[in-house]
Amino acid sequence: MEMSQNAVLQRNLSILEAAMGEDHVLFHPDTGLYCHLNDVGKEVWGMLAAPHTRMELAVALSSRFAADQATCEMDTLAFLDKLAQTGFIRVAEPPVQPGQ
Repeated sequence: MEMSQNAVLQRNLSILEAAMGEDHVLFHPDTGLYCHLNDVGKEVWGMLAAPHTRMELAVALSSRFAADQATCEMDTLAFLDKLAQTGFIRVAEPPVQPGQ
């Protein structure tokens, strides 16, 4: 899925989640897919409780985890692509303005 920098991302509200000890697992009831989250994944999932662009997520994560922004953006986009392709998150592209 091609996702612009201005795409607005948010959790799919039908996703079930559970903490299992130190682990965090997501379950998609419509597809039967599940996703195990690491610490960074848990942080991304928490942030996606509210709408954010991928750039907003990458900037926040690079600051929180002391990573360079370019690497963080690349890694974050790869993770978000997987979440979007499997239906765990919703992606809303902003409308194209005439003349752009």
